[in-house]
Amino acid sequence: MQTHQKNSASGGTVPSATASILIATIAILIGMTLAGCGTTRVVFVDTQADLVRLGPDVRGSVYVHKGGEWIKSKNKVTLPEGWIAGPLPKD
Repeated sequence: MQTHQKNSASGGTVPSATASILIATIAILIGMTLAGCGTTRVVFVDTQADLVRLGPDVRGSVYVHKGGEWIKSKNKVTLPEGWIAGPLPKD
């Protein structure tokens, strides 16, 4: 014997197993939405004007100013946490 719940929107009945799956799906979707709130933070940086303080594990190529020109490093380097980086003045 199968129990049914009244579906007032369509006037029909919905099997209780289907209703349980629907409720579980909605609960999971709400849970996933709420779990994502506040777990990450996006900060937009104006790379033309803002200075930034480097975080841990910043690694990459750098340019060194030598003899009036910028020379790219051959190897990647690890920059120390706390260093300040930003654009040169436009003057």
